[in-house]
Amino acid sequence: MQVGDSWMALCPAHNDGDRSLAVKGGDTGNALIHCHAGCEHSSVREALGLTPADLRGEANVEVATRTRIASVSTASRWGAEAARFRAQLTDEKLNLLATELGVTPLSLRCLGVGWIDGVGWTFPEWGCTEGIEDGDIIGIGVRRLDGSKTCRRDSSRGLIVPGIKDAADLVLVVEGPSDVAACLSMGLTAIGRPSASGGRKHLARALVGAEVIVIGENDGGPGEKGARSVAKHLGLAWDKVVPWTLPPKGFKDVRDWLKDQAIDLADEEARTRAGQTLVEALRAGADLAGAHVGATIAPVLVCLADVEPEAIEWLWPGRIPIGDLTILAGDPGLGKSFVTVDMAARVSTGRTWPDGEVNQVGGVVLLNAEDRLGKTVRPRLEASGADLNQIMAIDKVVNTVTGAEGPFVIETNVSALRTAIKSTPNCRLAVIDPVTAHMGSTKTISDVDVRRALAPLMELANECGVAIVLVMHLNKRNDTSAIHRVSGSMAFTAISRSSWIIYKDTDDPERRVFSPLKLNLGPDPGGLAFRVREGGDDPGGDVDHLGHLGHLEHLPRVVWEPGRVDEVADMAMAGPSSGPSKLDEASELLLDLLPATEQQV
Repeated sequence: MQVGDSWMALCPAHNDGDRSLAVKGGDTGNALIHCHAGCEHSSVREALGLTPADLRGEANVEVATRTRIASVSTASRWGAEAARFRAQLTDEKLNLLATELGVTPLSLRCLGVGWIDGVGWTFPEWGCTEGIEDGDIIGIGVRRLDGSKTCRRDSSRGLIVPGIKDAADLVLVVEGPSDVAACLSMGLTAIGRPSASGGRKHLARALVGAEVIVIGENDGGPGEKGARSVAKHLGLAWDKVVPWTLPPKGFKDVRDWLKDQAIDLADEEARTRAGQTLVEALRAGADLAGAHVGATIAPVLVCLADVEPEAIEWLWPGRIPIGDLTILAGDPGLGKSFVTVDMAARVSTGRTWPDGEVNQVGGVVLLNAEDRLGKTVRPRLEASGADLNQIMAIDKVVNTVTGAEGPFVIETNVSALRTAIKSTPNCRLAVIDPVTAHMGSTKTISDVDVRRALAPLMELANECGVAIVLVMHLNKRNDTSAIHRVSGSMAFTAISRSSWIIYKDTDDPERRVFSPLKLNLGPDPGGLAFRVREGGDDPGGDVDHLGHLGHLEHLPRVVWEPGRVDEVADMAMAGPSSGPSKLDEASELLLDLLPATEQQV
């Protein structure tokens, strides 16, 4: 403030609340400074970061000096208050807050937490002119004893910045000091904004060049919208896309999630693991805010001369390709699951295929929604001679962040299948039986929805080099071709590279035919016939593996017949006529309407 021909301000060379520092312009254009509390001229100058030359003879030096004093004095005032409040904080009060928030006492120490008797805890808030290292305390936030929040009078709002300001691979921008402390407790680097959308300008200056994820709150309102707004602001300021995300579903904020983990906060390894788990979840859920700003859609062109030709790789040569989807369809009770069990058993041991084609030993991943693993799947595999050590089943999936368990759903859990395939040595086959039981909310009669759901599976098959077999049922129509009998959208068979159907031999009720519906990658290899039998001799000479199974040799299994079946599925599956077709009825009506002379040809 101005007093006479001088400007009075707080002196940065000592701590009090009095405006004891005077600055005024000299006769030669220089600036004169004097502390009425008795501070040495050199001490005041050093506290202001000025040299003697800075105070001499240049135009506007007095105004520049006053501006510098105002800035430093403000920082000095709040810095002094923060230091005073820190000195009043006892270990008892610190531990009380740490317990209440579910964080470590050290994390609160890093934030410079303080104490005001009868009021509550204090947190210094920082402003940044350039990088984070150049920040100053510009205000004091307060957490009252009842948990409500406020700030000191005349306090500016700034960032919650840990005392540790080393560069980090990732900086999480969270809301408020509690979430910063939670992140620090897990070994993560975080900076807090003072409100849902506050502190944007300070963040833009403080975190230039850093990898940042902005985290909101699961409130469906300001906490979520604020994070999106902050990420967009930072993206525009830095001319790049800045991701934002929300805490794992079911948790309001990061601190809420940490408390739910129920880990021993004294266990540093457990806290670090929790931090890694959280970061994985945050990265997975991050939305690239502002990615649409100024964006256009451009084609990615590939010259065919530059494309390396790829040989087709087969799981079952000529029938089931590696790196693609295969459909296996049929009515209930005809042996679809028995056939997939037989496939899995052959892959697990490397036994030749039923048509004599060479096989390779590999791992198998099974997803079965209709048969119990212990009661049905394992006994059938053993009866088929499988090496059970080569076969893994996905029983369910678990959220590594929340611990919630549930069934495998294609539209959301392809990453879990990827993990299962990659953790199964030399995996060559994955079976989803039936696929519609794993489609979640996907509308299986919608071409668009089915293609959207299966596209990641196609990419996964190609990426991991496995054959993925999808088991399906048939619809009840008998007036259409066999390929249109597959239930659901035509997209299932359209998107697959190989589709097969199992139907009953009309002349032999126990005989089944495994027949091609569609093959995009090679010539028609013809069908095969099989029976589901309990033990006994195998006409194909494929029973050596059953000798040691004891009681299991009486369990049902697939027994293949030698030779190729050339019967066409369309003809074999054609049902009896239920009367004249609509075309026949229309023709008859036209004939009735036309004069007899016009009916003659």
